[in-house]
Amino acid sequence: MSSKVVKKCVVALSAVAMFSGLVSLSALAVEVTPGFDFFVDASQDTDGDQYWEDLTVGNPTGFELRLDDSPAVTRVTVSSTQFTHAYDFIGGSTGNEAGAWLVDIGETDPTDMKSFYECAWDRSPVTLEIWLKPDNLTPTPANGQIIFETGGGTGLGILIDNNELVVTHDVAESQIRYNISTDLSSVLIATATNEFIQVVVTHDTATPWQTVLYINGQQVGTCNDADDNWSGGDGAGFWAGEHRELRRPDGPYSRLS
Repeated sequence: MSSKVVKKCVVALSAVAMFSGLVSLSALAVEVTPGFDFFVDASQDTDGDQYWEDLTVGNPTGFELRLDDSPAVTRVTVSSTQFTHAYDFIGGSTGNEAGAWLVDIGETDPTDMKSFYECAWDRSPVTLEIWLKPDNLTPTPANGQIIFETGGGTGLGILIDNNELVVTHDVAESQIRYNISTDLSSVLIATATNEFIQVVVTHDTATPWQTVLYINGQQVGTCNDADDNWSGGDGAGFWAGEHRELRRPDGPYSRLS
């Protein structure tokens, strides 16, 4: 892992959800897709501690997110049609600072996504939904500001790279890229830095191991991968620092599911 300092590119994260299986989406994204197996929402995370807790009844995955406190990931009020609050990932850090690790409940060490429901989740079809708003789209240096990553060089990654939202699976394999500055398919509700964007990625574990990117409920790209394994052995998380030679953008995240 490099110690190079990177410049800011803020991202707000409001909600995240994860699903076992491939989820069908509505034509226009106005709320988090129902049926999730893991769900965190900044608008509902009001306890002020260092953990962003899963809101799924019974917490079937046993996961939550541990927010870094140095530099701190802070909960902020946002102006949005969907959300009241988001977590602000400040960017410009190194290593895994200023991020959020996926951890087992109450733990501090990162975990991966290989074990879920006592099965090999990393070799099962999966859907990841993220609501985010970047502060800018052209981070410097412009070689990828990480939004989400699991498994290092052999896992699934979502990032912003010089105006493009990018989905990658395995370093040497093909990528999905969509320019959220020009927005040629007109999928954005407003400009990318002015309103939260619903990003959904599905990965199918049946041949040809297809990954699909949806933005605000509309499909914008696909690629076929080399295998069915979407999560390697490294820890999963959301971070602003440098990792796997990529860096995460600065800004608030509102929901993850």
